[in-house]
Order: sequence, then C-alpha cells, then structure tokens
Amino acid sequence: MESIKPYHIILSLLLDLVLFFLLLFSEGSFSVFFTKSVLKVGVPIMLLRNIDQKNGLCNGTRLKVISLGNRVIEAEVISGSNIGARIFVPRIGIIPSDKKVPFRFQRRQFPVALCFAMTINKSQGQSLSRVGLFMKNPVFSHGQLYVALSRVKSRDGLKLSILDNDGNLTNRTSNVVYKEVFTCNLYWYFYMYFVLLSKA
Repeated sequence: MESIKPYHIILSLLLDLVLFFLLLFSEGSFSVFFTKSVLKVGVPIMLLRNIDQKNGLCNGTRLKVISLGNRVIEAEVISGSNIGARIFVPRIGIIPSDKKVPFRFQRRQFPVALCFAMTINKSQGQSLSRVGLFMKNPVFSHGQLYVALSRVKSRDGLKLSILDNDGNLTNRTSNVVYKEVFTCNLYWYFYMYFVLLSKA
C-alpha cells in the first residue's frame, strides 16, 4: 500500500480551500462557474460576450445550435443584422472580476446561455414575431415597459401575463415615467435652437 506523503495532504488542503472559496462566493459573480447548461442541437442560445462586433456577434446576440464540438459550437444567427449566417463560437478564458476573492483563476468555457426567455434589458434592440411578457412585478425603470411592448412586430404576436400583489392575474400594471427627462430634453432643444439661431 502506498503511504501518504506530506505534499499529498498539503495539496488536498489547498484544493479544499479553493473549493471552499468558490462555493462561498457562488451566489455572486461566481454563479456562472457553477451553472451547467445542457446544450442540444436546435436550442436557442445567447452570446454573453462580444466576440466579433464588426460582424454582429455581440453580447445579447441570439443563435440556434447547429452542431456541438468539444472546443467549438456551430450556430446560426437568429437575431440582429446577420440573420441566417453560420458562425463558430469558441471556448474563451473567463476570469471572474470579484475583488473579494484573494486569488485569480481562469476557466475556459463557451460564452453562451440558453435563451428560451430573456430579460427586458437583454431584449432591447431586437425585433421578434412573438413575445410573451410575464410581469410578476411592475417595471422599475423609465421606458422599460415601452421597450418590453415594442419588441413585437404586431399586436397579434403579444401575450401578457400580469400579476397583482396577491399573485392573481390582472389586466393592469404601472408604468414608470420620469417627467424630468422630458423637461430637461425640452430645455436642451430650446437651448440648441437659440444657439444655432444665433450662429446663423
């Protein structure tokens, strides 16, 4: 039988310490390291990093998986300006930026997430034929409801599910509008008008 060497014990303790720190901070920015997505051919995914901005492969671009490899995913673009283009998504090194961890490490993984649903902010700039909007809580930011409702191309493609405070379905929700935004813009337009008028 092989005897246990002192460096085996030290190595085991170091690995336990690393796992302890990872699990300790898994609720924050490390949660991406502990989520396991099972990808299959045909599922929609979303890019989580800018890969090639010139060709429209940016954070938030939606793709459909065509084939899966060990080091690359072949996918078809289903949103943005390059719809129908076939691309390859490589594994990239991801380094967490959490300052609470006393060490730095890197993990190579695909910068994608399953995309059967998305937040209102991620949907900004996209045109969709069908949108189902689930509002468990009212919107909390100026213009957010407009962004959510204006993603769909036609009214027939929009389905809403709005819950009240008791969790019951309702047909009413509140909208957040900061009137200061309109007031400041109005002042700015008048200012620019008079500046341009004075230069003419």
